[in-house]
Order: sequence, then structure tokens, then C-alpha cells
Amino acid sequence: MKVLHLPTSVGGNSYELSRAERQLGLHSDVLYQTQNYLGYPGDIVLDNTGSFPRIFLKSVAAAFKIPQKYDVLHFNFGASLID
Repeated sequence: MKVLHLPTSVGGNSYELSRAERQLGLHSDVLYQTQNYLGYPGDIVLDNTGSFPRIFLKSVAAAFKIPQKYDVLHFNFGASLID
């Protein structure tokens, strides 16, 4: 099973959940729209420039590609890729 935690790094929770799932034998990744100032680790970061149009376009593109690659999408903090 492939699991993706996204789109934010609230308290590093998504990263820790992902690593625990990997220990259980799942394929688990973390995607952030942008890296926050605390620098929590993640597997995929869509954009670090902070440019809103660029972040939005990359988020829309990812929203179409991601569901085909993962079985479970775990949206953190009540957010989606396209707010």
C-alpha cells in the first residue's frame, strides 16, 4: 500500500507518521507545498520560492498526478492541495 501525507508540515507530524508507517512495511511519503521555516524533513517539496502563482500551478499539477500514484492520501491540518 502507498500512502502520501500532505500538504503541510504541522509540527512535523506528517513526517513522523510516514516513518512509522515505513517501519510497518508500507510505502509512505510526505509532500509539502512549501517548506516551512522550521525545516521539517519531507520527501517531496513542490516549491520553495514562496511565489503564490508558482505554488498554485504546481499544486494543481500535483493534484492531477498524485491520486494515480498513491492508494491513500492523508490530508493534514484540514487542508488540500488546492485551497
